Amino acid sequence: MQANPLKARLMSGEPTFCFSARMARTVNIVALAQATGYHGFYVDLQHSSISIDTAAQIFQTALHSDVTAFARVPSLEPGLISRLLDAGAQGILAPDIRSAEQAMALVNAALIAPRGERSVGGGIPNPRLSGVAPASLGQATNDATLLIAMIETEDAAGRASEIIGIDGIDAIQIGSNDLTQYVTAAARDIAAVAPLCDPGHPAVISLIGRVARTGLEIGREVSLCGDMGGDPAHIPALIRAGLRSVSVAPPFVGRAKLAIAASQAT
Repeated sequence: MQANPLKARLMSGEPTFCFSARMARTVNIVALAQATGYHGFYVDLQHSSISIDTAAQIFQTALHSDVTAFARVPSLEPGLISRLLDAGAQGILAPDIRSAEQAMALVNAALIAPRGERSVGGGIPNPRLSGVAPASLGQATNDATLLIAMIETEDAAGRASEIIGIDGIDAIQIGSNDLTQYVTAAARDIAAVAPLCDPGHPAVISLIGRVARTGLEIGREVSLCGDMGGDPAHIPALIRAGLRSVSVAPPFVGRAKLAIAASQAT
């Protein structure tokens, strides 16, 4: 088995299927993910009350499966990132990265020297690295750690080449909900201005295209999460912008597939 099956698929350009875990509190989520054909999932510590202890049990269980479990963190605090990785998380999804400096901070917090500054205490509990020589364990651990930076603001999209170009960043995820709100200066959950919060606004599509093209040029996978990824009204524009990967809520997978197929047929 690959040390990080999800990362291996991403790096080889194979289709990957993931989901986020916000309400799960037991290790059964791992069995559910594997039984339904998912390649990975992230435990959302940004938008949930899941504790590190609960997350650690999920991460450890996933290491004994064919599924990759990683964490979305609420901040770039190195101590938190180190603890999650020590607990068995196989990657970090970092929200709201706005600069090369922040992308480098993620790399430094998550990777072991000489590539980063992550502190390592005791053994690294990854059975997938069983048999690796102690002298090679640091490099093997780095290679098995997936780092995804989220671009969610207009200024971050403008600095896409700087962020994506940081060595150690494996992939980019565009947060379309927040990006749309920043660009249109309108909140989707405030009725008085919600109609102005249009994901299809030309400025939003332009920024998404810029990030997608930059990822292609540098050789990094770029995906998109948020409501527009599952909205047939926006999928053709996303494809024209250069996106090849979107995050879709389970109830909308069917309609998203139909929209993608229709767009590819024209």
